[in-house]
Amino acid sequence: MVFGGFCRILVLLLGYAYPGYNCYKDIEKDKREHWKKWLIYWLMLATMNLFESVADTFIFWIPMYSEAKVAFVVYLWHPRTEGASYMYNSFLLPFLKQHEHEVDRCINETKTRCADLVASYWTRAMQYAQQGFMHALQNMPQPQGGNARGQPLANEMHEHAG
Repeated sequence: MVFGGFCRILVLLLGYAYPGYNCYKDIEKDKREHWKKWLIYWLMLATMNLFESVADTFIFWIPMYSEAKVAFVVYLWHPRTEGASYMYNSFLLPFLKQHEHEVDRCINETKTRCADLVASYWTRAMQYAQQGFMHALQNMPQPQGGNARGQPLANEMHEHAG
């Protein structure tokens, strides 16, 4: 497990920090020909993270699993292997092209459900806030012997005058 923690740090450095810094340099130097390479890398890293979240639950016990993740992220961005481009063109691109309509439909349905859920919770929160505000107003102490400015009420002035 000690190596697992160390490997996690290596994944963060080699899988995120180093490629992120290279993206910064390519953006600032306006190397647009490199942008597609980095977009594919980040897409493949996101795909790896999606599978990793499930795989970690079941295959974390395999020897050298953490070290394999480090090697994989280096494989993805390394200029000699161009692993991200290979994985994208060989696996992800054909899959997405075949299932693009279903994926779009699922995303749109999820967006709609999320928007409906947020609107529902917002409406409920506003109702609770309104109820709380009204409850607070009803339970606000009334001033004794006068109005809000501390002046006697009109009927109190007649009682004192007489």
